[in-house]
Amino acid sequence: MELFRNLLGRSLPFVPKPVVRRVARRYVAGETLADASARTRKLNEVGFGATLALLGEEVTDRTRAQRAVEEYVELIDRIRADGLRSGISIKLTLLGLKIDEQLCRDNLFEVAAAARTAGLFVRIDMEDHT
Repeated sequence: MELFRNLLGRSLPFVPKPVVRRVARRYVAGETLADASARTRKLNEVGFGATLALLGEEVTDRTRAQRAVEEYVELIDRIRADGLRSGISIKLTLLGLKIDEQLCRDNLFEVAAAARTAGLFVRIDMEDHT
């Protein structure tokens, strides 16, 4: 099973984007904040809450980890400004866990503080067991 997952994961970059979009459409709220906000609003209107997350993980560059923090804060601001019933989900490797644990901790606390100020919940995404 592990071999299959590794092969599948490594083959994804070669799958045509339209195929990936079609499969992911049910699970991905959109490619932009506006898309995600509109999809979340529709879910809210029929009684559902949501959890929004940024896609990406296994960051190995401090600049990319910092950009993820900025993107999460922007997402939080958008959720609050649009009055959405949603929280956020965070992948710790997107915040730099594989680079440096203290960097990740600092980034997580910055995002969590922004979420607290906005009154949003934060979920930590489970990732690879390593």
